[in-house]
Amino acid sequence: MKILKVTAILIVIFAVGLYTYNLLDSPEATEDNEMQDGFDTIEDNEATKIEEVNDTEDEEPMIGNVPSTEEVAIEFPDNMMESEIQDAIHHMSHQKVEASQKWGKMRITDERIERLIEVVENKQEGHLDNKDVYLDILERWNQGDFTRAVEDHNAIWELQGGTVGIATGLLSDEAEQQYIELHFSE
Repeated sequence: MKILKVTAILIVIFAVGLYTYNLLDSPEATEDNEMQDGFDTIEDNEATKIEEVNDTEDEEPMIGNVPSTEEVAIEFPDNMMESEIQDAIHHMSHQKVEASQKWGKMRITDERIERLIEVVENKQEGHLDNKDVYLDILERWNQGDFTRAVEDHNAIWELQGGTVGIATGLLSDEAEQQYIELHFSE
């Protein structure tokens, strides 16, 4: 009799868990979760580096691959959470700044900057606490202006509760090229 009760309880718990998982995995739940703030772990950030593919001929060749517009749309979906937007900007800024520690890296590309602008602009009112900060950074970057990359990095770093790795200066062109070769070469 006890075994029957324990089995019945386990079945109910499993059914409720499965129902909850399916409910949270639905498209409606994904949209609702846009308002939540969560932070990825360093290990998750390192593991999510996306392979890049070069699709331009007119620009000077880049070391490593450059993602296509389609790949960037997958990398940065419309339902990105605020923490994911922060991570993307933060990780791209590492290409431009000196810091004692850098956790996470993402190659700066026009496609990524333009897609992030699109994602941020399309967020409904109230879904992003710091929309103006993101657009200010991304729109300058979209114009090729990285002169405030240290301030940009540190603004996002502060929003994420950073304690180690504050940016202390801009990388020289040579140092940036070395960073690119080290982290984004094939």
